Amino acid sequence: QQQQQQQQQQASAMRLTTDHKPDLPAERARVEAAGGSVQHLGVWRVRHTSLPVAVACSRTLGDLDFKQPAQLLTADPEVRRVRLDRLRGDCLVLIASDGLFDVLDDATAAAIALRELQLVRVAAAGAGSSPSGWMRTPHGGEGRRTDQRAAQAAARALVRGAITCGSADNVTAVAAVIRWNDAAATTS
Repeated sequence: QQQQQQQQQQASAMRLTTDHKPDLPAERARVEAAGGSVQHLGVWRVRHTSLPVAVACSRTLGDLDFKQPAQLLTADPEVRRVRLDRLRGDCLVLIASDGLFDVLDDATAAAIALRELQLVRVAAAGAGSSPSGWMRTPHGGEGRRTDQRAAQAAARALVRGAITCGSADNVTAVAAVIRWNDAAATTS
């Protein structure tokens, strides 16, 4: 129990994206240059001059009415390359909607997901296995199935956590378990 708590406390998160909220200076400038406005209506929203609605994002795949004729919203992604590192302990990638990150900070989301990864891997390894070995990537097809179950459990736990914390938005989460090649990782 104590070792599990220590591992969770050591969990860290590295943010790979920026939440494109309308009140960010660059997003606000882009929206206003296209003829829209940014207003605080409970949360920051992009308002279209000829529509009776406002949206709480500045980049989206949908919302065509906010893209034509003036492009108030864009689907242009922010792209960033990050080298993952097994020695740093990179073992999960979490992708989630703002409904999750509005109520859970990055470290809390990482701790929830890692707890689920640990629970599933320890359970799959059996009662006689060492809890300290849960970070090692399980081998073969059964290992892949274990990590698929762990990813699903992590995503479900994140969604439940956000709803429990009172998220007022839609909540979607995907967890991807990173499977390292143990032989390659042990060579220096």
